Amino acid sequence: MSWTLGGTRIYVRGFDEGRKQIIARLQPLNATTILHIFGNEAPILQLMGTVATTEDKDELEAMTTTQNSYELIGPEGSLGDWFASNWKSKRLPIECFSLFDRPTLSGTEPLYEVSMELFIDA
Repeated sequence: MSWTLGGTRIYVRGFDEGRKQIIARLQPLNATTILHIFGNEAPILQLMGTVATTEDKDELEAMTTTQNSYELIGPEGSLGDWFASNWKSKRLPIECFSLFDRPTLSGTEPLYEVSMELFIDA
């Protein structure tokens, strides 16, 4: 099943979610460690998947430069609006493919393996 980010399709094969607390550790001389807690970060998503055309790859990559958030839609519906932070892509050496939900593709377009890091728009 394809997902969409801002209306652009991505075939997700991995979905990692994480968050962390912001803690400063101070180590004074001749004393034990002192911890200062400054709050926590919003959820961070790491999406790994496949993109079926150069046009879709370019649209997703451009999202890292717009300063806009985009709606992420998965199998269960909307997952909210997210900012695209990091982007990596690698062209796959595949000469022919078939996607049942994209019958207008000829099957000879380039395929890309992609990885995106997304931050929630709070």
